Amino acid sequence: YRPLLSVPKSDLRQYCVDQKLSWIEDDSNLDTSQDRSFLRHRLIPVIRERWASIESTLKQAVQRDVDARGLLDEVAREDFALASCKQGLSVSRLCEMSGSRQQLVFVHWLRSRGLPFPSGKMLASMSSDLLMAAQDASPVVSWHGYQLRRFRDVICLSKQQDSALQPRAITTQQLSEHVSLGQGLSVRRVQGGGIRESAVAIRFRAGDESMRLRAVNRKLKKIFQENAVPPWLRNSLPLIYVGEIGRAHV
Repeated sequence: YRPLLSVPKSDLRQYCVDQKLSWIEDDSNLDTSQDRSFLRHRLIPVIRERWASIESTLKQAVQRDVDARGLLDEVAREDFALASCKQGLSVSRLCEMSGSRQQLVFVHWLRSRGLPFPSGKMLASMSSDLLMAAQDASPVVSWHGYQLRRFRDVICLSKQQDSALQPRAITTQQLSEHVSLGQGLSVRRVQGGGIRESAVAIRFRAGDESMRLRAVNRKLKKIFQENAVPPWLRNSLPLIYVGEIGRAHV
């Protein structure tokens, strides 16, 4: 919040002198290697010689830009509400919008997650790589430690995984108070809850697992597909084995 932004510097300085106030000058204000100082001390004085009202003209331009940005933000919020779904953004709904409005939705989404303003090149990549990809493709765009991925009709945003989880087993006998599984997953003992089995193993996918559902053995891969579990999440889901090793209980 800068309440004195519209007050000329000369007026502020004169007020301080009249009121016998002291102030601190920022050394960088005189360093013309800085763009803002170069504009202030070298360029604007030359422009002012020909156009005396340059400061007023620039302020009006800035205010018009602020007004336009406010309108664009309002449009972005409305379009985001139309394009958003439980898992992320709907590809089909985004494709009904113009390219400019698609980019506004991406910017609003990323900034709402605390990410910086994406560059024009990055926005173009999001539109071309994610929206224009083939239906059976698995495109991914990485951005500041996050990944945007497309799965079927949905674009998902998630933190980038540093490494894949390796298949391993953790039995209840190995558990202490808390054991980290990686990628923000953990398992711990609880009193009076959880799985009441002494021989329980926790593993991650190694491939070709199956589950027994309603007395029928079914491939885990097929179950993931039927329940629309994105491929990049499948290796991160812990599998709990009870009893017969090699068959996931849940």
